[in-house]
Amino acid sequence: MNAKARYFKIGIFLLAGIVLFVFAVVIFAGGHAFKRQQMIETYFESSVQGIDIGSPIKFRGYKIGDVKEIRVAAEIYNTQKEEDALKYGTYIVVRGALDAEVMDRLVSRLGLTKEQGLVKRGLRIKMSPLGITGLSYLELDVVDPEQYPTMKIPWKSHYEYIPSMSSPFENIVESISGINRALKDDVYPFLQNLNTASKRLPTISEQVQTTLSELHHMLNEQRREVGETLENLRLISSDIQAVTTEMKYNPSRLLFGEPPEATGVKP
Repeated sequence: MNAKARYFKIGIFLLAGIVLFVFAVVIFAGGHAFKRQQMIETYFESSVQGIDIGSPIKFRGYKIGDVKEIRVAAEIYNTQKEEDALKYGTYIVVRGALDAEVMDRLVSRLGLTKEQGLVKRGLRIKMSPLGITGLSYLELDVVDPEQYPTMKIPWKSHYEYIPSMSSPFENIVESISGINRALKDDVYPFLQNLNTASKRLPTISEQVQTTLSELHHMLNEQRREVGETLENLRLISSDIQAVTTEMKYNPSRLLFGEPPEATGVKP
């Protein structure tokens, strides 16, 4: 009898322990184990560095899910065309589980009938930095669908597809990359040419000095020749003036010259 009572007490103790364990799991899990989840997937053309399994998915800062899977598109989907495989096969597929109740409320508040309608209204997903840790999370937001159109893909998604969009962080990184490319393609060669030209400056300066000296000498020579020419013009002008005066007062002298000297012989 004592043995049966002891086993009974042990059974009660074990049962109570299991109940407490289950209760603790429910409490610490916040009831997530019993929440209805909605699987979604999205695709990124660029790197998803900072995103990992378990990374949070938020809607404007409010956590509504977690990342469950990260794969390369070529591992999951097959494309019929080779050019599609080259273009889309390197996309990164990110799948996550969202709180289905939150998604249902969003659909209801926007007057839609299904979750896919949110995409038409502008539901997009983007990577956002998690402080300065180097980690990132996925953030859902409703934006202008014309400004951020849906990414076209050549396959049918296994789960509900939410298009991705570039984040300000990615735009900054892309801008920095563009500036770096511009520096590499334009500025760096210009600086190299400028450096090469600066090394030639002493030679160029010497050549300029020589040219200026020769030009100065040539100008001095020209100035002397011009002076001589002006002096000759002055003398010629004086001669012309003398001839003009002579013609005015003694025109016969210009035609017949000086009269002959007397010889002393009478005619």
